[in-house]
Amino acid sequence: MQANNGLAQEKIYQIDFANSSKTTIESKSGKADSAAFVLEVQNIKNRLLSEGHLLANIDELMLVGDSLLAVINVGDTYNWLALGTNNIPEEMLSRAGYRKRDFKQTEFSGKSFNRLITKLLDNAADSGYPFASFQLVEIEVEKNNVKGVLNYEPGPVIYYDSLTVSPQNFIKTKFLSSYLGTKEGTLFQLKDLAQIESSINKLPYCQLKDSIQLSFKNNLGNIKFNLIPVKANKIDALIGFLPNQKDGKGLLVTGFVNLQLQNLFKSGKELSFFWRQFQEQSQELLIMYKHPNLLRSPMGISLGFDLLKQDTTFLNSNFNIEGFYLYKKMEISFVTAFKSSRTLSTPADTLQLPLVADFNIQQLGVRAAYNGLDNRENPLRGALAFIDFQVGNKQIKKNPNIAEVVYDSINLNPIQLEAGIGGEINQQLFGPLVFHLDLTIGAVYNNDQLFANDLIRLGGVNSLRGFNDLELFVSSYGLARIEARLIINPASRLFVFFDQAMTKNKVANISDQPFGFGAGMMLDTGQGNLQLVYALGVSGQQSLSLTQSKIHIGYVARF
Repeated sequence: MQANNGLAQEKIYQIDFANSSKTTIESKSGKADSAAFVLEVQNIKNRLLSEGHLLANIDELMLVGDSLLAVINVGDTYNWLALGTNNIPEEMLSRAGYRKRDFKQTEFSGKSFNRLITKLLDNAADSGYPFASFQLVEIEVEKNNVKGVLNYEPGPVIYYDSLTVSPQNFIKTKFLSSYLGTKEGTLFQLKDLAQIESSINKLPYCQLKDSIQLSFKNNLGNIKFNLIPVKANKIDALIGFLPNQKDGKGLLVTGFVNLQLQNLFKSGKELSFFWRQFQEQSQELLIMYKHPNLLRSPMGISLGFDLLKQDTTFLNSNFNIEGFYLYKKMEISFVTAFKSSRTLSTPADTLQLPLVADFNIQQLGVRAAYNGLDNRENPLRGALAFIDFQVGNKQIKKNPNIAEVVYDSINLNPIQLEAGIGGEINQQLFGPLVFHLDLTIGAVYNNDQLFANDLIRLGGVNSLRGFNDLELFVSSYGLARIEARLIINPASRLFVFFDQAMTKNKVANISDQPFGFGAGMMLDTGQGNLQLVYALGVSGQQSLSLTQSKIHIGYVARF
């Protein structure tokens, strides 16, 4: 025991080189125990080998008194004379970055050679050959030159077997294999295994219980894992108590009801229904259906319908068809939208162009989104980003109650576009404290005339807090929302916030810089989440006043 304790004690060590002029590595000295010393000597030898010193060797390794001594013979460097290939497909060589000239009259580098082998093995494993091997054969050494042939043994080709998932009656394995890219009968790809955990954890209705198991038999690779079903269907309602700005007396009660159904027919389909009353005689209805992995492909389709009534002024409707493609953390969509707007009242002045108009728009667009959050509801870290662009032809309908001459000065068929870009970042500062920032920029534009019922709407608990839902009409805006969050558990938090916007309304020719601030909480009740937000807002039309404060109370029930 005493001898072992002596070996574990730190000693002075010295590492020297024979033929030191042939390397840039310098002699090394210091203090270390015997095990750490031997490991350091071996690391230096491996570094010399990677730099092309193929005959690098440890000449001496000894204990002299209380000191450790090592002498490493550097040896000569070697050059590649040629590196040929045998049985390796050209496509695989190209993907791995192999070029003959890189191994002709160039310095031998063990690091570069190992990197090539790693890339080739990865390519083979992602092409159905996880048991492939590569071997350097026909080796010839002439003076300080090395020549050889890299031989490829692919091994058995492996195809995906059907997934084995527990519990069996929770989700269809055909849908899950399509979603994960592991359809039965397709070539095995090793990279798919690394993505399974993150892909499953992005699904709101299940979590991975334990590690993934992989087995091979008769050229088939079977993937087996256990899932934990999560209550993801939800119905939530929120009530807002706002000052009644119409007559300045009492409170205006607003609110919404939101129903989301997940994993319909045990195949990942989604259906959502959203209704809200945001002002007196003003309501919005939104219905959306999402069908992922259409015909077991990575493509999906979603249908959406949005109906918005603004008091007795106008009625907007929007029907869109969206084809989307999921790839890792990305979702890319192509959108076709059919929009229409109809006025609900006759303007007082029939000899002047009104602020609202009847029109139809058919638009085509593209949308891309990235989701790198570590938690869907209460992220500690990660980022989210999106970009959205739609363009189309607008057809303005003449109102029979407006004089014909009024329309002579405008283009009745302008090109109109809408665009948005934004995202969020979450960063854990220390302990349960998280910094949250989300930024959004949006605009609607056409080459002639915008109307009030064209404009983007801001305001509310999910937008610019401190203002009524959809209160602000803007043609372009930038919005930053900053929060300091105290995370209580994965579904609960306390937070304070500050929202700042820059807005422009080309219809009313108004620019403003509204902002809001306040505090709130989201608490997990076991069966759902309780949300309470108190906010104050300031703008050019709204002064800072407690009588203008907004209180939002909501509850999300999960089933």
